[in-house]
Amino acid sequence: MFEARLLHGSIFAKVIEGLRELVNEATWECSGNGITLQAMDSSHVALVSLVMRSEGFESYRCDRNMSLGISLVSMSKVLKTMGKDDSLTIRVNDDSDSIIIAMESQNQDKFADYELRLMDLDSEHLGIPDTDYSCTIKMPSSEFSRICRDMSIMGDSVLVCTTKEGVKFSAKGDLGQGSIRLVQTTNIEKEEEAVVIEMKEAVALTFAVRYLSMFCKAAPLSPQVGLSLSEDTPLMCEFKIAEMGHAIVNNIADKPIKVNKWESNAVKNALDDACKKYFKETLNFTEDYKLMDGRLYISFIACLFSGYALVYDWLNPFPKSRSVLILCVIAYFILMGILTFYMQFIERSKFYTGKLVDRTGLDPVSRCTVSSKLKKYDDKYNLTLEYNDGKDKTTKSTQTLLTSVGNYFDENGVLIYDRLTDDLKKLYDQARSNARKVK
Repeated sequence: MFEARLLHGSIFAKVIEGLRELVNEATWECSGNGITLQAMDSSHVALVSLVMRSEGFESYRCDRNMSLGISLVSMSKVLKTMGKDDSLTIRVNDDSDSIIIAMESQNQDKFADYELRLMDLDSEHLGIPDTDYSCTIKMPSSEFSRICRDMSIMGDSVLVCTTKEGVKFSAKGDLGQGSIRLVQTTNIEKEEEAVVIEMKEAVALTFAVRYLSMFCKAAPLSPQVGLSLSEDTPLMCEFKIAEMGHAIVNNIADKPIKVNKWESNAVKNALDDACKKYFKETLNFTEDYKLMDGRLYISFIACLFSGYALVYDWLNPFPKSRSVLILCVIAYFILMGILTFYMQFIERSKFYTGKLVDRTGLDPVSRCTVSSKLKKYDDKYNLTLEYNDGKDKTTKSTQTLLTSVGNYFDENGVLIYDRLTDDLKKLYDQARSNARKVK
């Protein structure tokens, strides 16, 4: 049996509210030492690590180690019904497939019980490696939230620059540019209001505003946030949860994709790779390699003819091998012609095909094919999405996106991934909607 009780349940509600912005569902690892959680967001950009020690609860019982798959979105909705001063008890009975959430008012005149189904989730222990960071900043979490909100007005990314004297947050966008600088303030009465910088070397790193804003959802957990930074290392934000433990969020993909904006092939490849990442990691499509396999099979057969000709000529020197060499050369050129035809008329400009399997098995397999074109000396990126929801294999919904590549790269050639994914989401949603209308 597992049971944990908090006299002030609002603390736990704040924890769940802070997590659900990044992770919809997660596995809680419960043991005699407390509750731990590790999960990544759907885009595999941010890693969340939570520790709630057993001594932080009013009462705590865990007879055996348990892994509880929980929908954080559903739990957050339930916890919003709780009063500000209500106590909270979480219970899982042995061999039960649900978690019980019990609330009790401070005056003990109101009791509420909810039951949520547990989920069977694939959990993987990722771990946060011990890193010797170049710079660590401690600052009020409310100030960090305010800075992220203000910087989001100016641009999609924030440049964080540190010196021994202070830290500077700056953003640049279509509206213009702006910056906020905080100086080190250690000689104040309240420690949580201080800005403390421990630096071995100066750093200047760029992060997506969207993810920093999500991290700020955990600000109510702690009056102070710790930011740890190093070159080529994920940003780590740490929030201390009173006496219970801590919550850590890591920005994994903080290194920007940068290309020469005047090289059309480099620009197209960067956009294509970003599209692949979105379909695979955010929409959870599984890549189908049939098109690529066809090209490889043709090439492999051509290589077999070439290899056979080489070995045969070595065993039977010319002119004895003449007829075999002629046949192999003819076969090779025919296969190269077939390969060219295959790439021009079958593969064409397709760079990704994928399928989406419903884990419940209720819906059929959905499929998508994505192709793109970018002509030389032209800035128009032409992206085409073919979508089939599996109910009628003969029906496809095709949507096209035609826009300037300048919308997805800043003046330094850095890919603005969030802006691209916003357009991809609209394209995908429209394709799904039209597929249903056709039927």
